[in-house]
Amino acid sequence: MIFEYIQTESTQEDMKELFKAGEARMFDAVFALSQTGGKGRYGRSFFSPEGGLYLSILLPYEEPGTITCGAGACAVRAIARTTGKDLRIKPVNDLYMDGRKIAGILAEAVTDLEGKPLAVVLGIGINLIAPEGGFPEEIRNRAGALYANASEIGWIGGSRNAAFHENDFADLLLAGLRSQLMYALIAEFRKLTDPDESPRLLEEYEKLLLTDWPGKDKEDEYGNPLPEPAPEEEKAPEAEEPQEP
Repeated sequence: MIFEYIQTESTQEDMKELFKAGEARMFDAVFALSQTGGKGRYGRSFFSPEGGLYLSILLPYEEPGTITCGAGACAVRAIARTTGKDLRIKPVNDLYMDGRKIAGILAEAVTDLEGKPLAVVLGIGINLIAPEGGFPEEIRNRAGALYANASEIGWIGGSRNAAFHENDFADLLLAGLRSQLMYALIAEFRKLTDPDESPRLLEEYEKLLLTDWPGKDKEDEYGNPLPEPAPEEEKAPEAEEPQEP
């Protein structure tokens, strides 16, 4: 089952609540057109305006770090099949195109009252088109989208149709992209539980990793910002030796 929302605070939190309430089963998904409280790693916020795709799926428990890596390869596959776009992975969970972040992936364990892991909620947020007015100042230099605007999308799986674009059917084009990409992602993410497919996905992940990206020198190997170096203390001028008469 797919639980669909026009807007929600977080598809990750929605799926956790649905699972704990017994309303969601394995491989069910939550989908939204926008989020008001999108989540990133380490509790960071994830900018989630209209014009994106926000999806969380419930999976049987495995180590979230392993699932995140495999999910990156799955997402690159799904996006390539749906749009023809060629993305790469910035360690450990960001998808990049032309030097800009297009999507982020987050895997979180769901546990019982004693801390025993029961399942994993795997979430992805993708910038399908650039938001009106652009991205916020703090991410403007690194964020990007699959398309500059909806009129660039064209018919999914077919040829572009200029007359269709001129008649202002951009919203329909965007809806078609969302729908096809959502189902492609769900189909790929289900493969994460296939013991025969998992090794192949991790191998793909390694091949898709970027070796360089803007700001790499300011991050550690896990993509976390390095602390700012402490300012050097000013040295007091040395006292001059008294001269011999």
